[in-house]
Amino acid sequence: MKKVINITTAKHNLLKIITGLKEDIIITRDYQPVAVLSPVARNTTQKKPTLIVLGAKRCAPPVRTESIKAINEAAKLFSKTIVVYSRETESYLNKFKHQNLLAIETEKKNHPIVTSLKAGIACLDESDLFFMFAFLNKPIKAAVFQRLTAAISEAGKKEKGIIIPVAGGKPSHPLIFSVKYKANIIKIRKELGIPHIIKRHQEDILYVELDV
Repeated sequence: MKKVINITTAKHNLLKIITGLKEDIIITRDYQPVAVLSPVARNTTQKKPTLIVLGAKRCAPPVRTESIKAINEAAKLFSKTIVVYSRETESYLNKFKHQNLLAIETEKKNHPIVTSLKAGIACLDESDLFFMFAFLNKPIKAAVFQRLTAAISEAGKKEKGIIIPVAGGKPSHPLIFSVKYKANIIKIRKELGIPHIIKRHQEDILYVELDV
């Protein structure tokens, strides 16, 4: 059974409707169906991480082309790709090819990076165990995506919740976090950011040497 409600009713009772949403609800306007509200599908067996792409700021065409190409090549490694964009980068969205692509707009593109990351992790659900975040303006080789996602299994065995790549003897990007850090990131003050979380949880880090 599917319920049908008009758009006026939906507008005035949206929070209540969403909270109790268990099946599709068809929304009508002027006696015609115009939209469907559907509960998010849950897949608790999903083991692949989620990729969050921070792309709210414009970057040079060659840079974003290289970055998006590698992201698309690595798409099969992730359960979904979440792109955080702004109005000035909305045109980039149609270049991403992941079959499970989510896009969330931010109006705070000039705020610290953690602000965009907070927007991205808002799209995570209970099926997500780990998430990686990458910068659109810092291209990553597909082989690096492969190396780091493969390290998640090792992190699980060693009970580590943060994965940090090391290149040339120095910590690098992209980082991977267990979803247990979602609440920490949401609550962290923007002036502290991710470095503060890493500093406080050194014992929970798995460092991965990159040879690519």
